[in-house]
Amino acid sequence: MGTLNPDEDVDELEDIIDDLEDLMQLDRDAVKAYEIALDKVSDRAVREDLLMFKLDHERHVDDLARIVVRLGGEPEDRGNLRGLLSETLAVIRGSRGTLGALKAIRMSEKLTNTMYAKTLEEPLTIDAREVVEANRDDERRHLVAIKGHLARLDHDYFDDEEEDDLVTHGQHDDRPPLILQR
Repeated sequence: MGTLNPDEDVDELEDIIDDLEDLMQLDRDAVKAYEIALDKVSDRAVREDLLMFKLDHERHVDDLARIVVRLGGEPEDRGNLRGLLSETLAVIRGSRGTLGALKAIRMSEKLTNTMYAKTLEEPLTIDAREVVEANRDDERRHLVAIKGHLARLDHDYFDDEEEDDLVTHGQHDDRPPLILQR
């Protein structure tokens, strides 16, 4: 376990801050997607979960921002990350009802799970790793719940578990994480 010396590892710190800001933007985009999806949802159980997940994404932004500031960065709104928001919002707006909203949110959550898993493969400070792992666990829970709602509401729903296992668990979970101290 290496110690991160800010004088020697400025580039490494900048990379960590950049990764955390990408996750913050992904969560900001998810909040916007959930706001629009909630307007389409009529099922009470789905609505309750989506409201809770939206609050989780808002908390993720706040928690990640605290780490970015602690590392010497200034959290910034980067706008729509990789076009995710535009694509997701277009699908949600064009969708009808609860099922359409759930399918669009599932797409968004799969990407969010992937991004959190990839970030955990990168060097992080101890406190950053703790926050990213906790957020990733929330994202896994979101995806499982959304898939459960889809299975309950759509009798034709097919869940490709093998694909989702790679998305939610990452391919390199057996590798020890690289932890940097600050």
